[in-house]
Amino acid sequence: MKKIKDLIEKNFIKSKNIWLAYLLAIFLGTFGLHRFYLKKNGLKMLLITVLTLGVGVIITYPMLILDLIRIPSWVEECNENNLTPPTEKNIQTNQSSKHINNTVTSTSLNESMSISTSLNESLSESLSMSNSLSDSLSASTFLSDNLSSSTSLNNSLSTNIEETNSSNIDKPRNSQVISYDFKPKLQPVMEFEPKTKTKKKSTRTKTNSSETIKISRLRKLRDDYVVVDIETTGLSPGEDKIIQLSAIKYIDNKEIAVFNEYINPHTKLSDFIINLTGISQDVVDHGKELNDIKDDFISFYGDLPLVGHYINGFDIKFLIANNLVIKNVATIDTLPLARKLDLENAKLPTVKKFLGINNNSHDSLDDCYTTNALYQFAKENF
Repeated sequence: MKKIKDLIEKNFIKSKNIWLAYLLAIFLGTFGLHRFYLKKNGLKMLLITVLTLGVGVIITYPMLILDLIRIPSWVEECNENNLTPPTEKNIQTNQSSKHINNTVTSTSLNESMSISTSLNESLSESLSMSNSLSDSLSASTFLSDNLSSSTSLNNSLSTNIEETNSSNIDKPRNSQVISYDFKPKLQPVMEFEPKTKTKKKSTRTKTNSSETIKISRLRKLRDDYVVVDIETTGLSPGEDKIIQLSAIKYIDNKEIAVFNEYINPHTKLSDFIINLTGISQDVVDHGKELNDIKDDFISFYGDLPLVGHYINGFDIKFLIANNLVIKNVATIDTLPLARKLDLENAKLPTVKKFLGINNNSHDSLDDCYTTNALYQFAKENF
């Protein structure tokens, strides 16, 4: 039993066996046991394998392949550390710590040696991709120099450091300075200004002249009003033209007058507009000039509010751009009323089906009747 105990102590405890290290690396290498055996940092590999439930082997396998190459040097390093007499270890520590003299007490040297050993282990992991052990040792030398100036060793080493600084001993060739700069990137503080709620009761729109027209957006549904709808060659008030202008005047909710005119845009209609509105090129070519009907339309609606479906976003812009509205005017938009119906959408063709109206869509006069039906339905139910 004593021989077996001595054999185990000699080959596995006092000195590291390279074949045992290879066996641990091959069979249990993903858990980092070969690193723990050779006094290296294997915690990273263990955490990667355990926390990822084995998926982390994608990361640990490349590390393991590198470890298989470095195992001989690690075993040799461990055995050299175990076989080196205490006096030689003290001499090596003194040379790496700016050649501190042997007058340092054994207790202080043991403390500095343990700190240096822990730093060597942590640095060997961060510099594992480098095959040069001298660079990692030089980095640990610099860190041990910084630790040697701590308060725990300051009293015992101050005299020897002064003597070493006064001597002309050259620094090791591979010594290097590693500086760590941890300046956080600060983001500028953004000033927050709360948005003030503004009531959009009215808007101001510039006309071609220097005057500004005030548009009052009414919420209360009136009994006297004019329903307006237009058909155009496109969606841009500044570029596209009006080809049909329709309006129906209601007093006390009763129809009393109708205005409907086709207008010559002096341009060719696109196939899309012809198919959408049903208005042919021949109809608009024989239509009236916009300037000829302008005064009639303005006198038709007078001071009554204009009711329209999406009038605030579309119709009123075309009317102002073509000088069909030249003074302050009030509008009532039926689009919000259609949204209260919870239909598939708030478009007039959808509202027309809901109200049971059978007429042509995208004909401005028929759309005026549909808009009025929605308006009256909202007055009775909302």
